Amino acid sequence: MTYHEPLAEAESVEEVLGALEAAPLVLRLAGAYYPLHLLHRALGGRPPRGAVRVSSSLPSFRRALSIVSSGVYIVARGRAVTPRSILRHAVEEGLLPPEAALVRMLPHAVPCLRCNASVKTVVRLMESRGAVAVPLCWQSRVVRVVTAAEILRYALERGLSLRRLLLDRTPASRLGGAEPPPSRDPLADLLERLYAAVGGRLLDVSSVRLLLGELAGEV
Repeated sequence: MTYHEPLAEAESVEEVLGALEAAPLVLRLAGAYYPLHLLHRALGGRPPRGAVRVSSSLPSFRRALSIVSSGVYIVARGRAVTPRSILRHAVEEGLLPPEAALVRMLPHAVPCLRCNASVKTVVRLMESRGAVAVPLCWQSRVVRVVTAAEILRYALERGLSLRRLLLDRTPASRLGGAEPPPSRDPLADLLERLYAAVGGRLLDVSSVRLLLGELAGEV
């Protein structure tokens, strides 16, 4: 059993859009590493400091759990250690029953934003929380989900610089996205995709990370 996963590689911001179809959480772009929730920072030409730790060897599982639960991703030997890969390992090894994992993640659902929330508000939530998917809600119901990939695609189509993106007041609902169908197997969706919809709430890798913070004190 392993607690790492593939990372995506691209030479340009435009090229990276195709790589996002595989739902990677860490990307190597022109030699620099970006977690998906900060990929839009590539528009400024500088990778975010401290978001990804590059190592010559994989840390132990307990050490990896501690680092990743603090919000830092790990790259070692061409592989990425992420909250998703740590959770997959914990479930496969019986450290955390699948049902318990899901129940404990629900309090850590991504906060709903109003359906008229601006692009800059969505981006700020992604950056502050480490979220890769943000729900837009109406009367406590998720009506649309905006992902980090859609943010980047929007910025490229509009020719936005990083500064302009961070100040963009355009309603995020115009970016696309869709109303998420209820997940039949939420844990499987979280381990293979970017988010899962459960009982009107949205879980993503930031929800997983917050759960791992609890697990780190128990392992």
